[in-house]
Amino acid sequence: MKRLTKKRQDCSYVVINGEFYNIGEHIDKLGELEDIEDELGISLITLFKAYTDGFYVKGEEEKQYIDFENSLNAIAFKNKEMFYGHKWSFQYVKLYDYGKTWALTKEELENDE
Repeated sequence: MKRLTKKRQDCSYVVINGEFYNIGEHIDKLGELEDIEDELGISLITLFKAYTDGFYVKGEEEKQYIDFENSLNAIAFKNKEMFYGHKWSFQYVKLYDYGKTWALTKEELENDE
């Protein structure tokens, strides 16, 4: 896969070899990624971070941390949901409810209250 950008030491990104001026061939890729984000209602970066780093959900009394290392947790792309739970009890959050019912950090949910 060909990259369009490269990360600099200050963590900002720059376009590789003037590719910005030659964006025509890459605009479809960017458009498809944006279409996916629109359909899911969430940034793909946020979704990937939730999958790799875990996420918090609002519980009735406290925020619960969910980690995808548990093989019972899953993302259902067609339903736009993340399922989590144990052997007999499953719950889900809608992907587009980020910041309302689930978030990457506990603080994000606390700020919403």
